Order: sequence, then structure tokens, then C-alpha cells
Amino acid sequence: MVTNPGVAGYGLWIHDTRTGEEWCDGRVIPGEQTSNTAEYRALIAALQIGHRHCPAGAVEIVLVSDVVIKQMLGTYGVSASNPELRLLRDQALNRAQMLPQVVLTKGTRDDTGRAYQEARQALSVDLTDSLLKDE
Repeated sequence: MVTNPGVAGYGLWIHDTRTGEEWCDGRVIPGEQTSNTAEYRALIAALQIGHRHCPAGAVEIVLVSDVVIKQMLGTYGVSASNPELRLLRDQALNRAQMLPQVVLTKGTRDDTGRAYQEARQALSVDLTDSLLKDE
């Protein structure tokens, strides 16, 4: 959801299949970011919510970035020249270890429709606010 690097944000849509509860959230990430940074921040937020609301259950997270999934699984490394991304990957791995089962699934924007809408909404509000401040 970014021009690499550029303005970035992420969206979450979480559905608890046991209770039917849903949580939606969209966030803007300050400064210029890459799409992988946004994906990791979304993953960390989803893992935090999963730990809070389903600490003993399995959590499935659908991500658009195949690279982030492969980095989390250890198939791909994270470049030493990108310490921020390494830190985010480590935070995500630590959060994932707090849950009994985490399944990372590759999806498309169509698969993540509600989360994608949350991200677009957060970015459009942020950009509108920025433009109004400049007037």
C-alpha cells in the first residue's frame, strides 16, 4: 500500500471464529516507509490482538507480502543493511512465539478486502489532514 519508500499505512480486520467478534483498525505509519515495513507493523499488531483475545488458540494471519512470510519462516533472510526491518521481524517472531499456533497465509488485496479498506481510509484521512494543515 506504498510507493517504496513513501507514505505507508496498514489495515487490520480480525474475526474471532469462536465468538463472531470483529475488530477493524487502520493506521498511518509516520515518515517514509517501505511496503515490507507496513506489512511487519500490521503483522505485529495482529499478533498482539491475537495474543490478547485468543492466547490459547490458533491464529491465522493473511498477508499480501510473500517476502515477509518467507522471512518469518526463515526461507529468506533480512538484509543486514536494513536494521529497522530486522528489528520488526524479530518483534514479530517474538510475538508469534507467545501463541501456540500461528499460520501465515499469502493473500491478495481481494482476500484482505476489509483490512485494505481500513488502510486506505487511514491514509486518506491522514493525507486530507496534512493538506488542510498546509492551507
